[in-house]
Amino acid sequence: MESLEQLPADPSAGLSADSPVADSDLGAVFPPGTTVTADPVTWTPDHQGGGIIEVTINRPGEEPETYAGLMIEEDGEWKLIATVDVDDV
Repeated sequence: MESLEQLPADPSAGLSADSPVADSDLGAVFPPGTTVTADPVTWTPDHQGGGIIEVTINRPGEEPETYAGLMIEEDGEWKLIATVDVDDV
């Protein structure tokens, strides 16, 4: 999911406008040097126009965090709408 990997540089490219963090300080969510990776083998469609994929966020100076990324399709593009910490599932 290329749009997820672009999140730190261009959050609007991969973040749904309906995401709860869309109006947040995205510079704090994705500080400089942050990388986002998605594991394509974990993609699970929900058959409702979206799906779930494992996403790892690496922020400088912090331990990597792994999330279940909830994705929706908007205007032909996959967008992240929410995350759930995999440790909370």
